[in-house]
Amino acid sequence: MKNYATSTDVAQWHKVFAPSPLTTREVVPSTGQFTYQSRTSNKMCLRSYRKMKHVIRTPPHMFHLKLNDAIAEELNKKLANKVVLNVGLCIALYDITRLQDSYIFPGDGAAHTKVHFRYVVFRPFLEEVIIGKIRSCSREGVHVSLGFFDDIIIPPNALQHPSRFDEQEQAWVWEYSTGDGDKHDLFMDPGEPIRFRVTAENFVETSPSGPENPDIVNASGDASAEEPKVPYTLT
Repeated sequence: MKNYATSTDVAQWHKVFAPSPLTTREVVPSTGQFTYQSRTSNKMCLRSYRKMKHVIRTPPHMFHLKLNDAIAEELNKKLANKVVLNVGLCIALYDITRLQDSYIFPGDGAAHTKVHFRYVVFRPFLEEVIIGKIRSCSREGVHVSLGFFDDIIIPPNALQHPSRFDEQEQAWVWEYSTGDGDKHDLFMDPGEPIRFRVTAENFVETSPSGPENPDIVNASGDASAEEPKVPYTLT
């Protein structure tokens, strides 16, 4: 389970995905997927929940809360806005399906409860079409943001053909043929909406790994620092 490198908090997840008076929810039990549809627009947002189980530690200062409420708060602290390897980006608790007996161990005043629950995750299926916004462009491709998730890149070979990278504008340009032998340059500027298809996903194990010999340091006297890894990317 890894932290996702953005500044988004749980409140934003609930604002974007949780049901509200202006939304209706339809659940597909066989797949664990559901959609939220605004009553004022036709925009659909497909997400899924995953069944999980975990032992949750409830500290004594939360004993005044209902057990379900205390466990829900602890689950969101532990999982919300984090990437679980080969599962996806965790968003918010969907529901708690089962609570087993709670135990207090010697030397620890907290209650430990095994919880079975379902959690909303963001993990688009392959070939899903998503609308995002262009965050930036580089020779590596077009970097796209969904607002809550930024690690999306459209590589050059997946752009409309023919396209070129404009060094001065730092933007990709689609050389659109007008049909009469001329070409019209269409710039992919930051902030512009873009529709893209998910063709691949990549999960990376980002657990910290120290040197084989902890006494080995670099010339500056500091332990060698590794570049931060991105736990989950879409292309």
